[in-house]
Formats: sequence, C-alpha cells, structure tokens
Amino acid sequence: LSIRRQRQMCIRDRYSSEPLSLTGNQVHIWATALDQPPIALATLRNTLSGDELLRSQRYATPELQQRFIIGRSILRMLLSRYTGLAAKSVGFVYGKNGKPALDEQSDASSIHFNMSHSANLAVYAFSAQTALGVDIEYVQPVPDMWRVAQRFFAAEELSVLRGIPEEQQLRAFYRCWVHKEAFVKASGRGLTHGLDSFAISFAHEQPATLLQPSGNLETDIPWSIAKLPLPHAYEGALALQSTALVELSFRLVS
Repeated sequence: LSIRRQRQMCIRDRYSSEPLSLTGNQVHIWATALDQPPIALATLRNTLSGDELLRSQRYATPELQQRFIIGRSILRMLLSRYTGLAAKSVGFVYGKNGKPALDEQSDASSIHFNMSHSANLAVYAFSAQTALGVDIEYVQPVPDMWRVAQRFFAAEELSVLRGIPEEQQLRAFYRCWVHKEAFVKASGRGLTHGLDSFAISFAHEQPATLLQPSGNLETDIPWSIAKLPLPHAYEGALALQSTALVELSFRLVS
C-alpha cells in the first residue's frame, strides 16, 4: 500500500456539508488534533447522541472527556458527508467484539469505517468496499514493555524485538503493536483469539506483512497492512481485507 496523494483540510471544512464520495479502490484516511478551542467543542458536542454524552462522562478528567467528544463528533460529521445524513442522525450498531458499523438506516453507501485515537490525535479510515481497521499510539515509555510483549506478541515477533538495538526497541514495540491492533480491528474479532495467535513483520523501514495468521481468522481471505505517515511522536497502521491495488488518500483536519 502507498499514499497516492495528500490534501490539507482547513478548519472550516470540518463543519462543511459538502458531500464526500469513495470509488471502489479508494481508502480515505483523515487525521485531526483533539485539543480544540472551546467554541469548537460547543459546536461539536451538539452532534452527539445522549448515550455518547454519557460515555464521555466516564472518562476520568475533563481533558479526556473533551477529547472523546471532539473525536466522536468529527467521526459523525465525516460520516454525514459520505452518507448524506445529518451528523446527529447517523446511527451505529456494534459487533459482538465492539467493532462499530452504520445501522441500516444510516448505511446508505455500505461504507466501512474505523477510528483510533491516542493522546491529542485521532485517525479515521473509510472505504466503500473493504473491511478495514486502523490503530495509532502515542510513543511513550512502557515500564513493563517486555512483560506486555511476552503476553501479547508471537514468538517470531519477540525474537525480532530482542534483536533490535536497545535504544530502538520502544519504537519497534509500538510499531508491532499498532499493526497487530489494526489487523484485529479490521477482522472484527477483537482480542478473542489473542494477539499472539498471529505474527507481523515490523522491521524498520520495511513494509509490514502478515506472517502467520491464526487458523481462526479465515486464512483464505487476503489481508494488507501498512504504516501510516503520522507525526514522529506517534506510530500508526492500517489493515485492509484486500491485497488489490488501492488509492490511499491521507487528509488532515487542522
């Protein structure tokens, strides 16, 4: 997978109702900062459902509550432009492992989508034809990194991680983690089959590949995974249920 083009979106486009469309081979990736001025927060929260507002209150701090509101609101506003529905009218259903999808009323275009957020960044992925998953993480020290890796990484991944110079291991750990999470989210299986049931190649500056799919993840279905071009403080990955050539468009909401 490769990024075919980039487009910088200005702040007024966030509130635009101009329709967006996807052709069969296109995947749109959007990214936005979650720390926004109060006037933006007041506007965006009006698009949320009562249930979403209740969910925002479960976060421990006002900062985290606001980031949830902004991230979820922008998802609704983007989906409204792909479906033609008002942002507040977009309805969601959830798979047994929590993967969101549009409900029957909202799913006018059979659009596939996924989102991820970490620290001050949210990323959204949209496709007309293929299931997908996206994951991002803010890179920061993990005191129990090796304990986490031994629990969730496959043996092949642990071997690769041990062979990486110590000063590069933290970044490599996150690079492996986001690719695995993106694949799990794309499959819709959640963590029920274990992150250690498949392996990802994650060598520096080499394209990531799925090395060892689990027998429970339909090995006859082709999968692609790719690193996302994010700010240096983050690692991110996209997984697609396809190996066909796709046009990947990266767009920023600033």
